[in-house]
Amino acid sequence: MPYDLFQSEPVTNQGRVILPEFLYLKGQITRQIARIEEYYRGYVTDVPNEHLVVRFLLSLNANPARDLRSYTDRVADIGFVFSNTLGMTSSINYGRAFTPGVFYGKKTTEIIIAHTDEFDYTDVDQNWRTARPIVVHRHPFTDMGMGRCDGNYESREAGLAVISINLAMLAVQYRAWLRDEGVIAGTGVNRRIHQFVSMFPITNMLQSHVEIALMNRMIAYAMYDDVAAYRRVHPIGVHDFTDRVDSYIVKELQLLERKPLNFDQVVDSIPALEGRSLRQVLHLPNMASTRQVIWALILARLPILRLLLRLNALTDRHQNSWYIQRLSVWLRAFQSDKTLQGRLPLNILHDVDEMIHRDISTYLDRRG
Repeated sequence: MPYDLFQSEPVTNQGRVILPEFLYLKGQITRQIARIEEYYRGYVTDVPNEHLVVRFLLSLNANPARDLRSYTDRVADIGFVFSNTLGMTSSINYGRAFTPGVFYGKKTTEIIIAHTDEFDYTDVDQNWRTARPIVVHRHPFTDMGMGRCDGNYESREAGLAVISINLAMLAVQYRAWLRDEGVIAGTGVNRRIHQFVSMFPITNMLQSHVEIALMNRMIAYAMYDDVAAYRRVHPIGVHDFTDRVDSYIVKELQLLERKPLNFDQVVDSIPALEGRSLRQVLHLPNMASTRQVIWALILARLPILRLLLRLNALTDRHQNSWYIQRLSVWLRAFQSDKTLQGRLPLNILHDVDEMIHRDISTYLDRRG
């Protein structure tokens, strides 16, 4: 199934060529992301009272005065009770689509996946300012403006987003913030929970947002889709790397079109801003693949399948026959499943259907 592709390391590993253009971009963009993050961690912003993350944290019946391990275990035990009530998708709850989006706003419909994937809770407790409990797995944007996921994303583009929240990690981050703000000790608090959510978990979504934006732009170039122009959205100086990104993407695609790689090797060959490759960017939470959550995981995977099948069609790579056979079986099952009907708005359903028929099933049929 598409949702379990790229979850583990490939059995074989081809030699990689990292273009010097990417090495330059990686250094520059990584430093710029760090500057933006540091600014918003120190600049007081907030989110509305009704924000999903605020409501989840306020609903938790877990005493932050507990020791760290028992607090983490407690949240892992009870977190899904509250995430289910709030409409998040999980292995035990279908959830719903949020329109307008919680994190991007009116431009998106969002599926929010709740999970409790294992993490180093001691590290998160000590380094809570930089912890990333909320991760973007899909969004529709191709611009390199590095906008915040604060519910007011500005773009002419629109579509579906898939975002995951590690409930236990979020709670540990919140507990550490409470401790450092003096709430647990009873010495008072300078800031509100609404400010915590905006300044830390939301700010720290920027890395995954930019990784997906870069991937989206590469897919758009490969599929001859339109791409969005840069927009200045921050009060601090942010350099526009769009031209350099586009130049790199053209060369990367030319390189990929010449390589005899299977799908796993392609995603392992495309470098990422953080981590070794696109494989890490595509990684989904480790969770039971139940019917309740599979629909969301599959939707997170569809964009990269467009790129992989396009490259395969250009080079007629026979080593991908196994992948394509699996995708063909999945596509028949997915099209006969009615899970998406009633869960996604009609315009998003139309976009998903069009993507499958135009950019996925077309290439699978060629192999049939």
